[in-house]
Amino acid sequence: MMSSLTRTVISGLALLFLAATSACVGAKPQTSPQAVLGTTWQWIATITPQETVKAIEPERYTLLLDEERLVARFDCNRGGGQYTLEEGKLSFGMLMSTRMMCPPDSQDMLFMRDLERVATFRVEDGVLHLGFAGDGGEMQFLPLP
Repeated sequence: MMSSLTRTVISGLALLFLAATSACVGAKPQTSPQAVLGTTWQWIATITPQETVKAIEPERYTLLLDEERLVARFDCNRGGGQYTLEEGKLSFGMLMSTRMMCPPDSQDMLFMRDLERVATFRVEDGVLHLGFAGDGGEMQFLPLP
């Protein structure tokens, strides 16, 4: 397990990276399904009008869209489900996972709940943005190193 200081530093660096890349003038956002398929993405943050939630340990929360289904890591649990993907649009069906007891600081339920709210996607400057319907915010991901 990482120490609290290490997690804080990693989270801070990840958010600094997101801020720096969003401030840069980059390529046009990618909305092609090929932009997200076949890459394992780690959750960095969820940003809504009400709050910003940072992933405590991003590598504990990942998703991979293969050609047929979502493969996800929900902290100490593994799972996935079906998804629908087309130009700029992404939605997940009911997600399933194993039911192990995760550490007290786990964000597994929040991560799963937010994935089920996703309606759109774009990849911009290497960051995957999964948007919620309306103006409800988004989840942000970086490729898993």
